[in-house]
Amino acid sequence: MKFYPLYFILIGFLSITVSHASGLSHNEILRAIEEEKATFQHTYNAYYPSEDMADAVAGAYHHALLARNDEQNYLVLVLGAAAKNQLMARGFYLTLANDYIAARSQQLDKLLERASAANHLFSQSLVIGSSEALVDAQAAAVAINGIPDFSCYETVEETFWVADDLVATYPTLASMVDIGNSWEKKPGSIGYDLRVMKITNTAIVADKPKLFIHSAMHAREYATAALTLAFAKELLTRYNDDADISWIVDQHEIHILFHMNPDGRKIAEQGILKRKNTNTAACGSSVINLGVDLNRNFSKTWNVGGFEFDYFRASSEPCAETYRGSSPSSEPETRAVEAYIRSLFPDNRGSLDTDAAPLDTRGLHVDVHSFGGLVLYPWGHTETPAPNHKELRTLARKVAFFNRYTPQPANQLYLLDGNSEAVSYAELGVPQLTFEIGRSSGFFESCENYQATTKPLNIQALLYAAKIIDAPYLIPSGPDVALLKIKGLDHPDVTQGSELVFTATLDDRRYTHGPNGIEPSQMIAGIQYLLDQPFSSSAVPIEPDVSLIAVDGEFDSPSEPIVVSLSTSSLSLGRHTLYTQATDSDGNTGALFAKYFSIIAGRYLEATASVKCGTNNVCRFVGSESLDTDGEIIDYYWDFGD
Repeated sequence: MKFYPLYFILIGFLSITVSHASGLSHNEILRAIEEEKATFQHTYNAYYPSEDMADAVAGAYHHALLARNDEQNYLVLVLGAAAKNQLMARGFYLTLANDYIAARSQQLDKLLERASAANHLFSQSLVIGSSEALVDAQAAAVAINGIPDFSCYETVEETFWVADDLVATYPTLASMVDIGNSWEKKPGSIGYDLRVMKITNTAIVADKPKLFIHSAMHAREYATAALTLAFAKELLTRYNDDADISWIVDQHEIHILFHMNPDGRKIAEQGILKRKNTNTAACGSSVINLGVDLNRNFSKTWNVGGFEFDYFRASSEPCAETYRGSSPSSEPETRAVEAYIRSLFPDNRGSLDTDAAPLDTRGLHVDVHSFGGLVLYPWGHTETPAPNHKELRTLARKVAFFNRYTPQPANQLYLLDGNSEAVSYAELGVPQLTFEIGRSSGFFESCENYQATTKPLNIQALLYAAKIIDAPYLIPSGPDVALLKIKGLDHPDVTQGSELVFTATLDDRRYTHGPNGIEPSQMIAGIQYLLDQPFSSSAVPIEPDVSLIAVDGEFDSPSEPIVVSLSTSSLSLGRHTLYTQATDSDGNTGALFAKYFSIIAGRYLEATASVKCGTNNVCRFVGSESLDTDGEIIDYYWDFGD
C-alpha cells in the first residue's frame, strides 16, 4: 500500500472540485470565446414586420435567438444563408447587429479577466504548504452567491443545497428522487445525479393528479432553474398561510426537475452561451457546440420529419445547435426524463397522431425555457393540428393570462421534432406546455427584470397550472373566482355568530389572445362553495340563490361581481377554509379558489350608552355611540347589577 503526503491529497481533491464546479479550464474558456466571436459575422438585427411574426420567429428560431428589442422592433439572431433568405421572404429586414456585438464583446472580455484571475489563484494554490491559498482556491471554485454577475440565479450546487434544506425543513411535504445521471456521471468521472423534488402532503394518502415540471434543459437559460426552485419554495414556505397552496399540496403531487442538463449548465454559469449537453461524441473539438440538443432527442417524434436546414438549424449535424443525437433518446438525460414521465402518467392515447386523449385525462407536463414570452402547445413536428388542439389551446390561453405571454402551437412557423412533448402528449396523451419565460430579456436575464416581472408572473402561472391538473383539458374552459376576499381581507377574523361576507368577481374572460384567434367566453351561471372540504366526487357543494349574490341581481354577463353572506353560528372557533368554484352557461366549471378565515369568540366591551326615560318609568338605553376597533358590534348586553 502506498501512502501519499496530505498536501497531495488536498491538491487532488481541489483539482476535482475545480473541474466539477467551474466546468471549463482556462484554455477551454479561451476556445469558447473564440468560437462565439466567430459567430458575430452571422449575427443580425432582424427587423420584424409585425409582433405576431416576431413571436412566431422567436419560437421557431429559438436556438438562434440572442436578444429582442420591442422598442425598435427587431430580434437579434445568428443566421446562416438559408435562414436569412427564409426571414427576408417573410418581410424581415436584416442588418449586422453591431450594438449587440459590442456589448457582448465587453462581457466576453470580462469573462476572460475573471477566468485568468481564477487560473492564477489556482496556480498559487499548488505551492506546497500554501494552505490559505488552497482554501481560497476551493472557495473560488464553488460559487456560493449565485452565478457571477447574476446573484439571483443559484448555481447547480446551490440549487441542490437549497432543495435539500427545504426537504429537511418540510420532511412531510417534500422529498428528493434520483431519476438518473447526467452524461458526465460515469464510473471514474465527475457528473451529476438528476434529482426531482416531489412535493405533496404525505399524511394524505390518495391517488393524486400529478404535475411534472422540468427546467434548464438548455444550459444558458439562467432564469429557468431559478424559477422552478422559487416555485418549490412558494409551495413549501407558504403552505400554512395560503389556502390555495395548502389544498394544492394536500390533494396534488408536484414533481420538479430543476436541472435537466447540469453538465452544460456548469459551462454556461461562466458566462458562456452553451445550449447542449456535454456529449463529447458530438462535435468534440468544440466547447459551445459540443453535445446534443436534448430538446430534439426525445424518442416518439425523433427525426420523424427528417428536417434539414442550413448550418445553424441542421438537426443531423453534430456541431449544430439543434443536433438531435445519434438515435432516439440517445442521451442519459433524455432517457431519465422519459422513464420518469412514464412512471407518473398512464398511457391515455393511441399510437396515431390523430388519436385524441380522453378529455378527463389527469396530469400536466410543463417544460420551462427562456426566452421569448411564449406559451407553446403541441404539435411541434407536424402542421396538422393536434387531436386535442382545442383543449390545448384553451389551456395555453388561460395559463398565458397569468404570465402575459403569447400562446401559440409549437409548429407556428417551422416544424421541430424530438422535443419534450414527444413523451407526455405524443406518447401518453398528457397535455404538455412549454414556457418561454422572459419576453425580451436574453438568456442571461438581468436580476432586476427577473425579480420584478418574470418570477412573480410565472409563479402565478405555475400555481394555476398546479390547480387544474385533475382535468386540464376541461377546467380551463370554466370561469375563475377572481379577487376572492372575506370582509375585504386575505386572512380575516370573523366573530362567531356573525355573518361571513365574501366578495369576488366570477370571470370567464381571463385568457390571453394571440395570433390564433380569441377564446370564447360564456355568461356566468353561478358559484358554488364548500366550507372545510375541497370539491370532490363525494362533496356536496352549496349553490346560493343567484338573486342573493349577483350584485346586479342576475347573471347576464361573462364577468359578474358577487357578494355572498354565510352564517357562522355552527362553525367552531379556529381556522376554516372557504372553497369556491364558478360555472358558466355552457356548464364549464372552472378552477378551485380558496381562502382562509378564523372564527373568534365575541369580545365584551363596556358600551358608551345614553338613557332616555319617558312616562310610566319607561327608559330607553341607546348604545349607538359605542365604538369597537374592528367595527363588528353584534349585540348589546345591559347589566344593572341586581
